[in-house]
Amino acid sequence: MKNIEISKYLNDLSSTSYTPGGGSAICAVANIAISLLLKSINITMARKSFNDLKDNEKENYSNVKLFLETCVERFYILADEDEKAFDSFMKAYKAKEDLKAVYINCFDVPFKTFNQLVEVYDQCKYIKVVDSIVSDYKIGCNLILECMHSCLETMNVNVNGYKELQEKHSKCFEKFVERSYR
Repeated sequence: MKNIEISKYLNDLSSTSYTPGGGSAICAVANIAISLLLKSINITMARKSFNDLKDNEKENYSNVKLFLETCVERFYILADEDEKAFDSFMKAYKAKEDLKAVYINCFDVPFKTFNQLVEVYDQCKYIKVVDSIVSDYKIGCNLILECMHSCLETMNVNVNGYKELQEKHSKCFEKFVERSYR
């Protein structure tokens, strides 16, 4: 996904091919959200008033910025993992193999994605952006929440009655609800 033009990616996403699919789209939207958050941080840090902040506050901005920049690459990796997981599911399904391990793998990718999204969302509380860019910041935060919700939907599809996956899904749902009503 990383080196594909957006128009090609969207064409691939809307094609008859099973991949890329929803998991990849979640990661793409997460990176768009992070880009909006980074824009908000960059504009805030470029303001003269930023220099008036205490050193520890400035450090918080720098730390969040660095964290978000590293997350972009992580979401590219997760998009690739999602594609591989679904491809292995389709292969096992067509071969009529035991699907439990494949369902667990297909659950694990959105589970990891969800937890990465939680970390991104939780970092947002450490920054306050200037008024002129607050809408981009809020849109970025809301997109992260929507990506979390979409991961829950994807995990739910792959739970398939496996108790260990149901428990993980329930814990993720609790984390989502906590953050949705802040």
